[in-house]
Amino acid sequence: MTTPAPDRPRGSDPDAPAPSVGAAGAAAHLGGLALEPVLQLAWKRLPRYGLAARIPAGLLGPKERHALETLLRVRVAPGRSLTLEPLDAALRASPFGCGLREALAVLFGPPEPGPAVLAASADAAFQRLCAAVGPHWPQEVWGRPAVGEALRREFLRAHGRGPGAEASLAAAARVCGTALARLRRPPSRPQPLPVLANEVAHDPHALDAGTPGGRLLLAALGARPGAGVAERQALLAEAGLAVDGVSSTVLLYGVGAPQDPAAVAAASAGQVFVAPLRSVVRWSFPRTDWAGRSVYAVENPAVFESLFDRGLPPGAALLCTSGFPSAAALVVLAALGGAGARVRYSGDFDAKGLRIALRVLATAGGGAVPWRLQAADYQTACQLAPGRPLRDQERTSLEGLVREFPPLAGCASAILAAGGVAYQETLISELWGDIRGGRPEGEGD
Repeated sequence: MTTPAPDRPRGSDPDAPAPSVGAAGAAAHLGGLALEPVLQLAWKRLPRYGLAARIPAGLLGPKERHALETLLRVRVAPGRSLTLEPLDAALRASPFGCGLREALAVLFGPPEPGPAVLAASADAAFQRLCAAVGPHWPQEVWGRPAVGEALRREFLRAHGRGPGAEASLAAAARVCGTALARLRRPPSRPQPLPVLANEVAHDPHALDAGTPGGRLLLAALGARPGAGVAERQALLAEAGLAVDGVSSTVLLYGVGAPQDPAAVAAASAGQVFVAPLRSVVRWSFPRTDWAGRSVYAVENPAVFESLFDRGLPPGAALLCTSGFPSAAALVVLAALGGAGARVRYSGDFDAKGLRIALRVLATAGGGAVPWRLQAADYQTACQLAPGRPLRDQERTSLEGLVREFPPLAGCASAILAAGGVAYQETLISELWGDIRGGRPEGEGD
């Protein structure tokens, strides 16, 4: 907050003896001139702009120009602004022997710190925060650049709100580090996040999404800035955590594990089954039943429902990730891959859809393959129903996929070349035909 200059400069009392040299003498001399508005503005602008700060022409009336001419011993033309450099030079060359900064400090008090000083002070405060928080974090996590960036973002949010906010951030960061230390050996089934938060902070909401502790936790687990709910839940699940055991679900057809009689009954009856996370964490699939068997997976619930409504053959297995795979979907995909199932994944022809494909294929193991995600499939979808143009951020993501993941490089390159997206819903008939006809085992598209 800028400290207001006093209404009347100190040293302007006509009855007080004026010192002849130094900053006090210069202040007394300046205070006796008709320059108070000019000097107040100079006091405010010096810290930010230095002696290059300008006094606007509108502030220099006849009285002010006359006072400046007396001080500078040069003519000050009407209608022209003036930098502070000649004022500083005139004072230094005078018997006072001091600069403008020192004289203004006597008149109005110490100046507000400039940007460089403020930046240095903030950086020192951030380093103190790191020193206080770092010992509470697992060192292999603390050293990640994404963690440092996330902590600095949180610090900048708190810094402007005062010491109390910084102290709260330090407490939240220590809680996050303590929680992460407990996750180095995740439990066999996801632990509710509020339970862990209550154990380490005596507050079940200390690691909620939207809190400093929650944001730091997700950054430490690898979340990108702006990650959606499903992606956050998936990251928590991989770390052995869950927001709860019932809000994350997966849509299934023809998929059930012996540990869940209700799921097995729905699969046998040809009905859709919605499985919550707390159930599927107990599931395992016998290799004798699932090794080499095709399990079709789709991104969008509307596609899943349309395929079901068209009628699926006996023995078909279908799963829906509902966008970015839910924690429950990831658990089932990993279990199916572990049992040797051949997961075939199909999604939208855009950056997000291919990133989801990358996540599904990585989770479902070496037997997982893209399904209807080749360049030819994209071109077919565009002919039937071309989508919107690509955004710049999507182009960057697709270019990364071309480099990172050869099985999807052809599709990503085709999308980049055409410059537009397409959607899975356009190929429902082709997807349904694949399931009914049985996609040849050697075909990975």
